[in-house]
Amino acid sequence: MPTASASPLSKIYSRLIYRPLPQDILSHSSAAKPLYLITGASLTLYDPQKHGDEPTHATLHGGGERRNQTYLMNNGAATALELIKGGENVLLHSRDSLALRKALGEVANSRNLSIVGGDISVDQDAARLITSITDFAGNRSVSEVRMMAYQSFAQSSGQPFKTMINEESCEAERASSRRIRFVYNMAAIGYWLLEEQNQSALRVVSLSALAAHRPSFGLMADTSDKVMNEACWRTFHLEANHLTGKPINVVQINPGITTACDVYRGENMRSFLLEEAEADGFPMDRGIASIPQLSAHDIAEVASRMIRGDVGDDPNHKLPERIKMALYGGYSPDQLKSIFKHHVQCNEDGTIEFGMARKGPDHLYAAYTTYGKLPIISGNGYQRISLTPQGQTF
Repeated sequence: MPTASASPLSKIYSRLIYRPLPQDILSHSSAAKPLYLITGASLTLYDPQKHGDEPTHATLHGGGERRNQTYLMNNGAATALELIKGGENVLLHSRDSLALRKALGEVANSRNLSIVGGDISVDQDAARLITSITDFAGNRSVSEVRMMAYQSFAQSSGQPFKTMINEESCEAERASSRRIRFVYNMAAIGYWLLEEQNQSALRVVSLSALAAHRPSFGLMADTSDKVMNEACWRTFHLEANHLTGKPINVVQINPGITTACDVYRGENMRSFLLEEAEADGFPMDRGIASIPQLSAHDIAEVASRMIRGDVGDDPNHKLPERIKMALYGGYSPDQLKSIFKHHVQCNEDGTIEFGMARKGPDHLYAAYTTYGKLPIISGNGYQRISLTPQGQTF
């Protein structure tokens, strides 16, 4: 197996390092704890008229002078808060770091939390993460760095809900390019940890979406973003594992629609999603009162379990029932069994057809995926987790 010293990959991360950094920032002390690097956290000031009063809201009540203000958290912020409340060391990235710092106020232990801003798709801003990791480890005892890589397409000025005839091709190109730059820079940080800091293993939890597995009506740009995210992280897993000779665990979490994003609250969104479901071949009930959605708390529950657990841990202990059901891909267990049973056809002439007579939702047919429970945490592997609220069968 190739060793770190034989790897030519310094070229990938050297562009992010503009000054000499200390070696051996990681501690082997028994008191040392992991540092969790969480990207893409954001908050939206809660507006009752715009956002309504839905049970799936993930809210944060501001501390300090903003005690009376309520914020809606996205998936990154909700996961970070889960870790912060658990007393973990968190380096939190946000494009609006000042707002996040003020909103968190007294919620977080300032000694265990550091917040950094910028756009990780930009090399200079990604380099700030490396400096921030170094600075954090200089003041605390850090055993390793684990990463939750999240970048919201919709919050990056994307407009995913357009058919191809109504959308410029440059939007799909923009989405793909931006996602590639993001993952490349996060991968560069991973190589820096493994090669320069001699970290013994690496855990990456990547948040994406069901679009990583399925083309869908009106989602060409969003699908371009999500497909590239999965392709890049799978490639990183293979290459980093081989070239460094160290175990790499990448966990890909692909949820369906969540309430974490304002884009789903547009006036025409309900009618669009009904049209999307019909065009995709899985029409929803036209009389449905509201579109099924997950909460950012649901995503945080899964992400925090997968990133915090030790190798070999079973993350299903006391897993909430709503999460168990979401892990069946939007169906009941019996419905899912029926779909799988009828999807593969063995013909009389000896040929085999996959999904010819009875089509199934593409997001269900993903390798490395377990349905109905979370996978045992792997030390070296690529794992997928799909989360879909019941009723969101498209």
